[in-house]
Amino acid sequence: MRAFKSLLVTTAIAGLLAAMSVRLFALPLPSLSGPWAPGEMRAGQSKLVNPLNTTDYITVDWIVLYDSVGVWGYPGSFVYMYQLENTAGSSGIRAFNVKYGGAQGNNDEIGIKAGDLDANNPPLWSGHNSTNFGNLSVETEPGGTPQGNLGNYNAFFPDPNSVSYTLSGITISLGRESLVLYIIDPRAPTYGEAKAQDSASWWGMVTLGGVTYGEPVPVPSPEPGMFMLLATSLAGILVWQRRSKK
Repeated sequence: MRAFKSLLVTTAIAGLLAAMSVRLFALPLPSLSGPWAPGEMRAGQSKLVNPLNTTDYITVDWIVLYDSVGVWGYPGSFVYMYQLENTAGSSGIRAFNVKYGGAQGNNDEIGIKAGDLDANNPPLWSGHNSTNFGNLSVETEPGGTPQGNLGNYNAFFPDPNSVSYTLSGITISLGRESLVLYIIDPRAPTYGEAKAQDSASWWGMVTLGGVTYGEPVPVPSPEPGMFMLLATSLAGILVWQRRSKK
């Protein structure tokens, strides 16, 4: 009986820890919760900071599109668009990594698109500005132009839980921005972690003295199985509690 109780507790705790790896954030960013209307876009700007100097930061402009009709080629999927802006970085940006809330799942496509997210590019996206998105009235813009061409960028999966974009031959220098980096995935968005790097330092989210600096970006949400794992774990704890009272 004791062995059974121990097994229940161990399984429940392991499940809770796995499910809680999906980090929750309470930051002043637009809601990503549903329902999403066909063709709806939501936009925001997230700041990533250098953990050694929080005044050394870059920004990520982003737009999420519910591509109901398939203008990007995959009807019913969500398109996650990112543009890196070297707003106040101490060095050039060489790489960008987006971490999912869970495993990759059934990604439709990752890649790079030529263009500037700030400018209208119908039907792929509406310009990332306050005219199209009222919540962007206070965003920070470096004023630069996209740097490099498609041949300077590469997109790949470094592990089952993230997507990476790397640059060769160039870096995103101060006052400049990247091309449009994208993920197309059938799963609805949630907020998750991102990190940008140069050869010696990185920018992301960091907690110092109990204060969190930096902000998350939209990522494909965890697989439904993660939530089933959480529910199963909670059920296991309840069963153990009831048995222990008998």
